[in-house]
Amino acid sequence: MKAFSKLALGACLALAAFAPTQGFSQEIKVLTTNSPPYAIEKGDQKGFMVDLVHAIADVLGTKVKVEFMPWEEAQKLAKDSPNTLIFPFSKTPAREANFNWVIEIWEVKVGFATMSDKPKVASLDQAKGLKAIGVPAGSPWMKKLKDEGLTNLVDLRGPAAVEKLVAGEIDAIYDTVVSIQYNWLTSGAAGKPNGGMTPQTLTQFIAGSKNSPAIKIDEWQGAYEVVKEDGTFDKIYKKYFGS
Repeated sequence: MKAFSKLALGACLALAAFAPTQGFSQEIKVLTTNSPPYAIEKGDQKGFMVDLVHAIADVLGTKVKVEFMPWEEAQKLAKDSPNTLIFPFSKTPAREANFNWVIEIWEVKVGFATMSDKPKVASLDQAKGLKAIGVPAGSPWMKKLKDEGLTNLVDLRGPAAVEKLVAGEIDAIYDTVVSIQYNWLTSGAAGKPNGGMTPQTLTQFIAGSKNSPAIKIDEWQGAYEVVKEDGTFDKIYKKYFGS
């Protein structure tokens, strides 16, 4: 095992200091939606971020309960409910003041994908001319396309978007590149999607309600550092994305 960084060592000491009082006294509610590979409602695999939040909670000695629901409902509840987390959640100007940004996970690119025998989407003007584009409702990427004047949007996410694309019911998917690639591979669809322009880059977080006295951000961030340093993060990553 590689040596701990100073940051991770500091995190361990901080967590040790809290250990006597942390316990399992407060269950933290975690809200998400079916959004493979991040959160998977049915099947043996639960999702990259579901596994990750459980690993962080284990370090803290905190009990978490993950609940799946429609994404727009999850966002409203996470904003209004105490001691509640939500993921995967991208920081945007409209959201920033309404949530605590507990743990920064990574940056993601958001872009278009079409069938391999169809032209790549190279511009938003081209996208406007398509019959239909599958994009998750309530996402910053749907807002982006609406703000650009696109009206040919269909609420689709995950495997359902790939199925509709393969069946010819939509012309393109607009989602995170990670999600498109994962859902394409796991759907069994032949070949590879034709990746187009990626007009958005966003940072994804585990975020939470502003009214969350039981969620101490410094402790959660410290536990995340431990999970990264002890190899747990890499193990979870490889489980969903390979080496």
